[in-house]
Amino acid sequence: MIEIFNKLQATIQMSVNEASTIQDSLCNLLQAILMKVGHKVEKPLADNMIQMIIDLFKQAEKVTDNGLIAFNGMIVGCGDKVELKEIGRYIKHALESQESEC
Repeated sequence: MIEIFNKLQATIQMSVNEASTIQDSLCNLLQAILMKVGHKVEKPLADNMIQMIIDLFKQAEKVTDNGLIAFNGMIVGCGDKVELKEIGRYIKHALESQESEC
């Protein structure tokens, strides 16, 4: 899981066009892993993962499906270790947006 997380973090340095397909695959994989073993993730790693998802949103300048997929895996797998305060603003914006893409 750490290797997937590190590869996903590395895509933040790429252009949006370069990173998109890789991020889609890695976020889907991360979601599946987190749903199975997320309960073993400690809070500092969960915090780093949330920050990485926020960085994905910032890179794309919108709330992305792939970030939401990874976030879903965190919520299901990590449970109360996930701090919603920081990412909550992005989720709230996406839910309130009138656009089909946020």
